[in-house]
Amino acid sequence: MKTTLTRYALALLFTPCLAGALHGQTSTTGRLEGVIIDSLHAAPLVDALVTAVRLDVDSAQPLIVRTDKVGHYLFDKAPAGRYAVNFESPLLDSLEFGDTRTTTLVRAQETIRADLAIPSSETLRGLACPGSGLARNNGALLGVISNAQSHEPLADATLSVTWRELGIDSVTREIGQRPRTVRAKTNASGQYRLCGIPTNENLDVAVEHQGASGPLRPVFVDDDVGVLVRNVALRVRPAEDVGASTVVQPIVVERTASGRARLAGKITRPDGKPLAGAQLRVTNTAVAGRSDDEGNFLLAGLPGGTQQLEVMHLGYDVVRRPVELRDDQTTRQNVDMTRVVSLDSVRVVAHRITLPEFERNRLQYHRGKFMDADDIAKNGRRTLPLILTSTGDFRMLPGPRGSLSVQSLHLRACTQTAAGTERLDQLNLVVDNMEHMEMSDVFFPIVEAIEIYPNGDNAPVKYGRACSVVVVWTQRSEKHPKAERDISREP
Repeated sequence: MKTTLTRYALALLFTPCLAGALHGQTSTTGRLEGVIIDSLHAAPLVDALVTAVRLDVDSAQPLIVRTDKVGHYLFDKAPAGRYAVNFESPLLDSLEFGDTRTTTLVRAQETIRADLAIPSSETLRGLACPGSGLARNNGALLGVISNAQSHEPLADATLSVTWRELGIDSVTREIGQRPRTVRAKTNASGQYRLCGIPTNENLDVAVEHQGASGPLRPVFVDDDVGVLVRNVALRVRPAEDVGASTVVQPIVVERTASGRARLAGKITRPDGKPLAGAQLRVTNTAVAGRSDDEGNFLLAGLPGGTQQLEVMHLGYDVVRRPVELRDDQTTRQNVDMTRVVSLDSVRVVAHRITLPEFERNRLQYHRGKFMDADDIAKNGRRTLPLILTSTGDFRMLPGPRGSLSVQSLHLRACTQTAAGTERLDQLNLVVDNMEHMEMSDVFFPIVEAIEIYPNGDNAPVKYGRACSVVVVWTQRSEKHPKAERDISREP
């Protein structure tokens, strides 16, 4: 009993002191809250990481919280003092936008509000191209061009951007598409800037420096943003001593470039689970592969520099993104795939599908044969082998398990590499940009267009090396951003 009374007395003795200490602690804290707005899309920025760093105290731990579904953040018990409040955004990181932070003073037992925002597209356009007054449908492309081996900036390099626009022929008075190209030079720091390029258009970018050139890379400037930062690394052979002078010998990137870089990563579904069997390739190379049962992949023998990774899987949107590769190093790049959204019970009123890549290839690759939906209907044949043999460039061959295949009558030796002999695939069948498909993968009720290249050397370089290339476009193919379809639901 004595022990119990003693403990009770000690508790009574220290309770006032403890209460005073707690009262003193709460009196030195305040509340810091606000809302973060995505001005580009006029919506709250959800799940953004917000940090508040104390400026008037050294070595203070930063406060960290995430925004909720309405873009709101709250630091409930922030010690009184001056703070720098900032938030992270993958979009702003990709644009290499400067500081989004603001400073504010938190007072004890007060609620301080600090709202933040992703700048509007008008603001970003003004920061990228000061004084240019860029309006909608006009954007900016900027970045740094560097040496892929030394990582040093390349001065006086040339970046070219090409696209196609409608024009009227001054002689025939006919309307057609014609290419347009603009160029920019890098400064001493390797920086380039192009203002006034079209937005929401497929653009082709090429880089050249002292005779060294890189492959064409597609870019797309979203009009809602208006600005795209794209850094490019170019492979250049180190200087060699020739007599008393030093000469820089360029490496020209070939049709199927190769090197010593490696790319690894994991492909996942929208729910975070691994996606097996995804098809991967690095454009302008012969390197391709698929993800394993755990979604992992490894691509080796790649050229260093800025390359483009392309990931495809039936039922998912195609993913294309730039990757920075370095010789003798493994770069990791994980990819989250997005399912293709489909609507059931939809009746197509105007069903003509716009195929911009097919039309662009028809204008650019004159040695190929092109069949749109009307040509296919006139041909009357309803299987791909029969369509191909009807052109006079292929012959029919028996395939596995009683199926039919074809072989080009213009079959080349299909050998030759710098290191020795390489046997190329006789036919690269591409369906909606997925390579090396089977004839059985082509269902004619949904075929919209066909590109035929009996000699693979005349095909677009993105499809790699093959004796022959056949490209099939179906109703599942990627739509042009500006293409519209008149659809209505069944009653």
